[in-house]
Amino acid sequence: MVKVFSTVIMCVKNFASDFPDNEIFFRGNTEQKNKVYSEILRRHYEEFSIDFNIFGISVTGGNSSVEKFDVEKSYSGFYLSVKK
Repeated sequence: MVKVFSTVIMCVKNFASDFPDNEIFFRGNTEQKNKVYSEILRRHYEEFSIDFNIFGISVTGGNSSVEKFDVEKSYSGFYLSVKK
């Protein structure tokens, strides 16, 4: 899974360099994959946050909210934008 996520990050960085004004959303197709993504973002937060604003998406009772990524929380999805 970590190798897959590393490939995703490489693709995200390439996409962001070509389209810096676009925003990127991703999520796992299972709760377990979202937990893995959260863990990878937690472990590499300092590195990723150099180039990206990182947000977590929570879903409660059918309502979603976006907040700055908190390494102490779990999320249903993730949202990145390029720092300018």
